[in-house]
Amino acid sequence: MTGPNDTEPTATTACDELDIELAMLREVEAGGAPRFRTWTCAVPTVVLGRSGVASEDVDVEVCRRRSTAIIRRSSGGGAVWIGPGTLQWAFVLPHERLTQVRTIPETKRFCNRRLIGALLQALPPKRTPPRLNLEPCGDLVVGNRKVGGVALKRRRRASLVHGTILCDADLEQIAACLRHPKREPDYRGHRPHADFVANLGVPDRRLLERAVASRLLSECARLS
Repeated sequence: MTGPNDTEPTATTACDELDIELAMLREVEAGGAPRFRTWTCAVPTVVLGRSGVASEDVDVEVCRRRSTAIIRRSSGGGAVWIGPGTLQWAFVLPHERLTQVRTIPETKRFCNRRLIGALLQALPPKRTPPRLNLEPCGDLVVGNRKVGGVALKRRRRASLVHGTILCDADLEQIAACLRHPKREPDYRGHRPHADFVANLGVPDRRLLERAVASRLLSECARLS
């Protein structure tokens, strides 16, 4: 498995980072080992899902006034806000080498469970560890507030699973830029963004990458 970020080109925009993820998907689909990486985005950006409609999912005028870019990713799901205070992550997994990723729900659970374990190692020590849980839809939650989401692009031999963690993000920006989604998980209960999302805290990014990569290596070794 390639180490996190040690042989990747330097990306300058969210579009560049998403292109790196697609290049990883092509590499793994061609026979490469599982991959995991994280990245950050300095520029406030709304990322639409593959079939998203900007006028329906986003307050385009607010984004314009706040110099927030609007781009599109290749995976499904709803629009997300990324920028200062968010951490983006991506798994790319070969189906043949990991029998736990045979279906889309299994793949989301596989990634999120490993992410949760690594996050609890990588977050700063606290008196009480956060009660970080996984919703059936794939959201990461603390209490009943969302701190992270997930999206997936599945090909015949490999899957790209990626998402965002709200670490120390401007939650007001999220509430202003994103419209209420057309579909929502039951646990949201029609709450507006301001009452639904929360920050998790800032993890040690390198420790997070090492913890996930080590676990993927050991799981692949058991299957070889």
